[in-house]
Amino acid sequence: MNSGQIDIQAECIGTLSIYPKLFQHCIMKPEYFDNGYRQIFNAMSECYKRNNEIIVSEMAKYKDFNVDLYMSCANVSISSNIKRFKRVQHLVIEAYKERRIETLGMELKNHAITLEEYDKEYHKIIDLGITETSRLTRDELLNACKDDKKNIFFRRFRRLGALMKLKENDFVIVAGSTGGGKSGFALNLLEDLSANYKCLYFNLEMVSQELRQRLLSIKSNLTQDEIVRLDKLPQDNQNKVVDAINEYDQKEMYIYDKSQTLDRIRAHIATHQSDKHMIVIVDHIGLIGTKSRNAYERMTEIAKELRKYSLDFNCTIIGLCQLNRDAIKSNDGPKLSMLRDSGEIEQSASKVLFVWHEDEDYTLVLAKNRSGHTGVINIAYNKATQRMEETI
Repeated sequence: MNSGQIDIQAECIGTLSIYPKLFQHCIMKPEYFDNGYRQIFNAMSECYKRNNEIIVSEMAKYKDFNVDLYMSCANVSISSNIKRFKRVQHLVIEAYKERRIETLGMELKNHAITLEEYDKEYHKIIDLGITETSRLTRDELLNACKDDKKNIFFRRFRRLGALMKLKENDFVIVAGSTGGGKSGFALNLLEDLSANYKCLYFNLEMVSQELRQRLLSIKSNLTQDEIVRLDKLPQDNQNKVVDAINEYDQKEMYIYDKSQTLDRIRAHIATHQSDKHMIVIVDHIGLIGTKSRNAYERMTEIAKELRKYSLDFNCTIIGLCQLNRDAIKSNDGPKLSMLRDSGEIEQSASKVLFVWHEDEDYTLVLAKNRSGHTGVINIAYNKATQRMEETI
């Protein structure tokens, strides 16, 4: 174990020793801890169950209880803030999961367990820590009197923001035809929302170099052909690209280019989990790997799981969905019925937004909105620079 993991365990124990009421929000078990920390946590939890407080003299009677280690933990305790405690608690559980998965892999390699046993145990480990304590507390009841789900702030797409009333922890589907501009729109959203939020972008379709070129085009308002000829551009245009690079470098943007499964996406999101709200964009959800072979079942599983992630983690998820060719033959515009062959996407999503175009005219059609009205936003799409702007 590295020192960082040891410090995390010490923080948890120290915080619980000073603020024992946080045990009401504790979902950890003794086996999640290593070395002497395991005995200390076990003694603390048992003591709190009996006394509703921590009594050192009573815990000292437990076998292998290290009083000196326990006292040193108090020096690395965090505050009584519930969110911060849950964050550190989450890190302890994630570190335990990594250790268990590593051990499980060795057991499989050494033929101590079968592949079926490995798969069953692996999914049990992955799900550890997802379920929070269900005890109803005074603080939770007071918080229920507030609208604590904040609106997501759009810097450029303000008319869309006013119409959607996108809130934290929403799950949004952005649907469109092949080559219809939905990836371009997603990159414009990434450029827009990254000004205020940490952003994770799962790129399952584009070449990684192209994605980065398109982002620079959006920010600098130069074409991709110009971006790739940076050294040969006039100085003013070189400055625009360099300014765009420097601005992106200051943001919390994380691009994942490799193929992804649902478990991998969840693991990446969990790694970035913090008090700070995140935006997660998946381009596109039909390419996520699952165990289901039937197309309808695959999309149903994906939609349901992504919806869970948006609720379980401090993030808003925007998933891109590709319409099949038969769905877009109609000249009547986009309809929710176009998603009916794609599993339970429509039911799982809190909002469904179509990126629609006829000839060179592009619109954003909000066809489902649990938070407000539906409607249409006209946009201009400059394919050369990839930049999208709202129009009147």
